[in-house]
This record gives sequence, structure tokens and C-alpha cells, in this order.
Amino acid sequence: MSRLPILKDFHTNTSIEILSNNSISQIYINGKDYGVTNQTIRNLPAGQYNIQLVRVSNQENTFYKPFEFTLKLEKNSEAFVNIEIGPNNLISGYYLYYIPQSSLAEKKGSISIFSNVTDPYIMLNDEYIKMADGITVLDEGNYSIEIKKDGYEPVKIPATKVSSKNNLNLYVFLFPKPTL
Repeated sequence: MSRLPILKDFHTNTSIEILSNNSISQIYINGKDYGVTNQTIRNLPAGQYNIQLVRVSNQENTFYKPFEFTLKLEKNSEAFVNIEIGPNNLISGYYLYYIPQSSLAEKKGSISIFSNVTDPYIMLNDEYIKMADGITVLDEGNYSIEIKKDGYEPVKIPATKVSSKNNLNLYVFLFPKPTL
């Protein structure tokens, strides 16, 4: 009996890593202040989370708008957020999380990619893929992902795991390139 894991830890082994590499954003999860980026929030129970990022700036509050989204986290899973908030509601980066997909064969996972631009160019391990209905089935393993489109800054997601019987939901936001 002394070797059994503590059930509380087993049921709250869920985390969200939130990054904002070129700026600082205040993190709110379900309305609670969790401090600023970059950090990992650990020991969360499974459930739905409303995440709000508010860019910290000395500009007027109207210059940078808060970015808000919802994640549904499964027990013992992790989500990753890497978002830069720009002016005029422009967002760059991505967030991803996993959901069970029991209809998949053993050693198969899937990925769903959603973007703020239509028909983005999607590369998995440096190979172009055409996605059917926004989802594709893959062998389990690690994949580098790059999403790009002419006129936009590309977004790269390094070493992302596609795991058996899970769907990786990936939301990507491409930032328009400045025009001269």
C-alpha cells in the first residue's frame, strides 16, 4: 500500500505552458491571475479552461487587445501556448492541446490544424501535407510543424508529439508581413 501514488496528484497531473518570447503578457485562467509569461501552470484538474492573455505595456489599453481562448484539458495531459499579442488585434503564434480519439488504430494519432488564414501551407518534418477536412492521421512520433503563407510571417512548432489514440488540436495565428 505504501507504494501507491497519491490519487490527488494522479488526477491533477495536467499542465499548461504559456510563453510569450518577445513581450510579457499577464495570464488569467478562468478569471484567476497566474502572473506573467513565461511559465508553466501545473497540477490542474482535467476540465475546460478559459485563458486570457493581456499584453503588459506602457501604451494605452486600447493599443493591445486581450487575447482569449478556451482549452479542454484531459487528465494527465499538457497544453502549450506561444502567443505574441500585436497592435490592432493582430496575434502571432499558436496553442495546442490533445483530446482522446478512440476510433484511431494502434500506433496512430491525428492532428487538426486551424488557422486565421485560409489555405495555409503546412509542413510536417519538412514535407508538405494536404489536409483533408483540416485533419490528418499520422504514425505516432515527434513532428516539427511549420505553417506559412505568402504575405505572412511563418510559425514553427518544434518537436511536437503525435501520440497513439489522441488528436492534437493546433490553432495557428500568422502575423502579416509589413508592407513598404
